[in-house]
Order: sequence, then C-alpha cells, then structure tokens
Amino acid sequence: MKTWLLQARQDAEQLLHMIDDQLGQLSVLDLQVQTRYAYSGRTDPMTGDVQEGATWIYDNIERLATSDVTPYASPGNLQQ
Repeated sequence: MKTWLLQARQDAEQLLHMIDDQLGQLSVLDLQVQTRYAYSGRTDPMTGDVQEGATWIYDNIERLATSDVTPYASPGNLQQ
C-alpha cells in the first residue's frame, strides 16, 4: 500500500506542473489506478497473489480489536 501511495503522490505532484494540454495524458490515469490499488488492493497478474489495500487493513484491525484473549498455560502446568 505504501508503494502505491508514494507513486500516487509523485503523479499528483507532476499534475501540478502540467499545462492544460498535458492533463489528458496517461499519467492522469496512473494516479487513479495507484489510488484505487492503495484503497482496495489488486491481484498480481504474474503470481495470482492478492496484494491487499486499505480496506483489508481496516477490516483486520477491526477484527483484532474483538479477538478473545486467554491466559497461556504451559504444558508443565496442565492438570489431567
């Protein structure tokens, strides 16, 4: 996600310095793609692996907050 956001920032900085005629170039589309990946993730076309985005992080942090925590009992302290 960090890589996608850094690329989106670089693209946005380039947009600030473009004149109107240049704004129709593909770099504008790349900014949209990078931010979409950072938000929702993507599937790597070479490996098929899912690279998660911000929505996955949000969902998993929420689950972590509701995880049950139990004390650890070492095998030597277990009663039969």
